[in-house]
Amino acid sequence: MAIEQERRREAYELPLQELRNLAPDMLWRDAPTISPNLSPIEVCQVVGDWYVANSSDTRRREAGQFFTPPIVARYMANLAGTLHNQVRALDPGAGVGILSCAICESALAQQLSALSIVAYESDPVLHALCLFTLNYARTILHEHGIELSIELYQQDFIEAMAEQMTQTSLWSNSLRPEQPFDLAILNPPYFKVNQNDLRVRLVKGIVHGRTNMYTMFMSLAASSLRAGGRYVSITPRSFASGAYFRHFRRQFFDLITPEVMHIFDSRRAAFEDAQVLQENIILAGVKKGVASVDPPSVTISRSRGLDDLAHPLLQQAPRRFIIDDKQKDPVLHLPVSDIDTHLLQAFRRWNTSLATCGLEISTGPVVPFRSSDMLTSIEDVKRGEAVPLLWLQHVHRMRVEWPLVRFDKPQGVLRRAGQKLLVKNVSQIILRRFSAKEEPRRITAAVLPDGAFGTDLIALENHLNYVYRPSGALSYEEAMGIAAFLNSTLVDRYFRITNGNTQVNATELRKLPLPPWERLIRIGERVACLQDKQDFDAIERIIMEELAEDLIVGSEEDTLQR
Repeated sequence: MAIEQERRREAYELPLQELRNLAPDMLWRDAPTISPNLSPIEVCQVVGDWYVANSSDTRRREAGQFFTPPIVARYMANLAGTLHNQVRALDPGAGVGILSCAICESALAQQLSALSIVAYESDPVLHALCLFTLNYARTILHEHGIELSIELYQQDFIEAMAEQMTQTSLWSNSLRPEQPFDLAILNPPYFKVNQNDLRVRLVKGIVHGRTNMYTMFMSLAASSLRAGGRYVSITPRSFASGAYFRHFRRQFFDLITPEVMHIFDSRRAAFEDAQVLQENIILAGVKKGVASVDPPSVTISRSRGLDDLAHPLLQQAPRRFIIDDKQKDPVLHLPVSDIDTHLLQAFRRWNTSLATCGLEISTGPVVPFRSSDMLTSIEDVKRGEAVPLLWLQHVHRMRVEWPLVRFDKPQGVLRRAGQKLLVKNVSQIILRRFSAKEEPRRITAAVLPDGAFGTDLIALENHLNYVYRPSGALSYEEAMGIAAFLNSTLVDRYFRITNGNTQVNATELRKLPLPPWERLIRIGERVACLQDKQDFDAIERIIMEELAEDLIVGSEEDTLQR
């Protein structure tokens, strides 16, 4: 967006000598010319591209730096809605300042008279570049009679907020920073945080086990808002489910009422140039107050990528389908169609789970680098000195293939490894814990029949899960029914609604609603009778026929609590 005003000023120059002093290890080649006719967002794009060209992938990756594309910045600024005069906006982890500049452009379009930007950027180089772009934006706004106040701190946002908030105020609606914000807009850094990190200790009330820096930013940004303040962020979707983020979800959605959530069909879309493969989500909401009433529905917005972001597909979904914050472990669901909404309704009617069926799920005990002295070849398996070792690559839909030809990893574990690494070779379901980035199915489940490969024991690598009956054994038909259901389109779609990860962990599978046990057995019996167990179309037809009655949903007023 070019600012439509003729200017007779000379081009702006980046503070090249200052940047060289701050980062002498960087080359700082070909400093771009900043034309006075560029918009603030366009300046950020030029500056950001130049920084990326002159910095290493390692530097940016270690700092969790993934810059917001201009079209995403404008979309997020639009989600901030109507701004009021003197609006006070927070931009933590500002980078080159593109989200702040997007708010400045919104202020210009809405003809405000004044606004304040408070931004944090701990990287000294990015701090200097951000100061340059914000000063550029201030000049532009001043020409249009808008006063822009800038507070840009070269300080870690987590440490800065921890100084302003006591631990008791972190998640409190009644206790806030001295000057709460009207708006928080953020693209926080993404990287895992060690429990010994100082920042984790400062905000220990929001951290459970291993976590990620971005959820800490989300938490503190939400806590920094006044009641009724607007919240907009773009982050990985990994916080939507799973044990690591359970406490975060419960507390965050106690503070923020979601109004709009945007998802991209492609994992690569939001940060295409940075080769980010995480599934990302844009979340917009409002800080709750003492007497807040949650809206009955949430807008789910969806685009293939950036090209169609300006014209996304929209879906209204009942709020209780999106997040039920009354649950002990609330999970964020993102249905993108009426079919998805009906599917959620159907799954919530099922009361069966692995536990109610007397089944357990565990993770493969073999961690190769810890057990390297116990790993061996196929020849030792043939001699009876070892048992087959299954890796992720051995597991396909409905079948296990072992041994693999031209596979460069050990495919056996010595018998003397004992119970610590070996499991009974009885009928069970083997599942991959991970799917490939753009793989068509999230879950890949295979049946391992009793005594497969002629051994009494089997070894499973740590990237596999296995479902078994601790106090007995699954029948072949039971195993076939469970595996067929887990491989089904229904379950795949359910997981995509509830889980933004490529990892399928045991906790989520324990919580997965299952059809009545007798239906699963009937599915297994029919699949077992198929001549071709790899006829997935036939298996899908069997599942749909057996579950057709359960998939007919009633009105949205039905009670769905499980």
